[in-house]
Amino acid sequence: MADIEQQTVGAARSAGDFFLPSAKAAQAVDKTVRDRLTSSFGWLAESYPCLSIDAATLDAWQARPTDFGLYFDLASAVHHNPDSATSEEYMARAQRLADRVTAGAQGNSGLAIKTLSAEHYDAVDVDCLLRWFDLEPENSMALLPLDAAEFKDATEVLGRALTCIERALPDFYGELTALTTEIIFAKPGPDAKLSFGGASSFALWGAMALNAQAHDHWWDYLPRIAHEYSHNFLFGLASDGELVTNDPSERFRSPLRETLRPIDGIYHACYVSARETVAMDAVLAALPTLGLGAETDTVGAYCTSIQQRSLSAYHDCKAVIDEHAKMTDLGQNVLNDTARAIAAR
Repeated sequence: MADIEQQTVGAARSAGDFFLPSAKAAQAVDKTVRDRLTSSFGWLAESYPCLSIDAATLDAWQARPTDFGLYFDLASAVHHNPDSATSEEYMARAQRLADRVTAGAQGNSGLAIKTLSAEHYDAVDVDCLLRWFDLEPENSMALLPLDAAEFKDATEVLGRALTCIERALPDFYGELTALTTEIIFAKPGPDAKLSFGGASSFALWGAMALNAQAHDHWWDYLPRIAHEYSHNFLFGLASDGELVTNDPSERFRSPLRETLRPIDGIYHACYVSARETVAMDAVLAALPTLGLGAETDTVGAYCTSIQQRSLSAYHDCKAVIDEHAKMTDLGQNVLNDTARAIAAR
């Protein structure tokens, strides 16, 4: 996947720093990731000739999250399991991706709200989403779709949260809509091994999954959305290389997990916890202007609680990073901008 994993840093840095939310920076990162996807088709076509597609057709294509997933299926096979890369299964995935490209701009216009059901995805796309969202068997989320009534309720609740984000956190909202094309509702199945609020994957660029059962009120989505899409921004920002160079097999105490985690996961947790903190600061500042009526005090108390918890998580994660991380220049720069923003709040 080296061909898609190219530098997005310059584009984002020219639009602002690495921490403060910015629609311009997010648009630059999104464009770079998508450009690298299409520019790498020549490399992938060496193994899958059906992907030898002219530049004009590629330029007219708007890749969906599951298109990215198909690409990463194929690229992973070529890199890590070449014996299976030309199997019937992978050739069928390559042809499916080629058909998506030649169909033209089939992506979403704006932010689409979906669930893992036949109404929104066919079985192949559902399998792709599950494969790339649920990457840790030992921490499986066992994602299931919502039924029609659950989906209707969840969509209405999320709509209130998005309205609040647009009004109280316009910079966050601009960044969210620049990076995200699909919000996918799910719920944990009986075999779930991890309690989760949401999920992200670079291999499903443009998508985030949300656990509808973990969000009882619309305001519960405020930190969660900032949390999940900030993971995606950091994935895109670091798509050319590493934030840290520690051996991935190394495990460290994680302030946000009971199990030990790689330092890269703790770095992500540090960043998104800081983003949650700043988002809650902004909601609290805007609270008197939001017209929430009787909910104002409840939302204020909730945001204050999340603000304090997220700030504590940021400091705990940063302490582990400061002690154990072997950071690249990019990793150090991102952490410096994050620390600067937290110190200035």
